[in-house]
Amino acid sequence: MTKIEVIQTCKWCGKTTEDLELTGKPIHFDNPNAKQCKTCRNGITRYALHRLQQEKLLEAQNGMCFCGKPIVLHSGKAGQSPTAAVVDHLKGEDNSDKTKWEDGDILRGILCNGCNRALGFIDNLEVNDLRLYLRKLLEYVERDWDTYTKNIISERTYTVNSDIPNNFECGFIEEEADSCFNVGVK
Repeated sequence: MTKIEVIQTCKWCGKTTEDLELTGKPIHFDNPNAKQCKTCRNGITRYALHRLQQEKLLEAQNGMCFCGKPIVLHSGKAGQSPTAAVVDHLKGEDNSDKTKWEDGDILRGILCNGCNRALGFIDNLEVNDLRLYLRKLLEYVERDWDTYTKNIISERTYTVNSDIPNNFECGFIEEEADSCFNVGVK
C-alpha cells in the first residue's frame, strides 16, 4: 500500500507542504492534521507573530541581522542553522514564562541565532547600565594584553622553587568595583 501525501495549507500564511523555505527545504507542518505551519505555530505561540509578519520585519531589515549576516526564516530548529532568523524580544518585568508571549513583552526585531543568544546572555547578567557594561567590555577586548600582562608579570619575578611564597596565588589584579552590575552594588 502506498502512502498518500496530503497537501496541507497553513491557515495563517497560506504556505503549503509543496512550498519551499528559502533554505530549499519544504515548509514543515508538525503532523498531517496540522492547520498551521511550524513557523506560524511557533511565531504565534511565542511572539504573537505569524510567518508573514515575521517576513515583513525581516524585509524591513533587508534580510540581514544587525551584525550584517544574511538570515532567513525557516521551520527547522534555530540552533541548527547559522542563517536562521530568530525573533528577538525582551520579556516584561512581570513575565517569567520565556516560551510564551505575554502582555508587557517588547518585540525588538529579527536576529541571527548567535546575536540572539549573545543578547539573551547579557540580559540574564542583570546589567543595570547596558551602555556602561558594553563600553567596559569593549575596553577589555581592545586592551593591549601583551603589554598589560608582561608588565604585571615583570613586577614579581621569582626563581623556580625558591622565592615563591607558600601562599602565592595567580589571579587578577583587583580594580575598582564596577557599578554596572546589580550584584554587590550599594
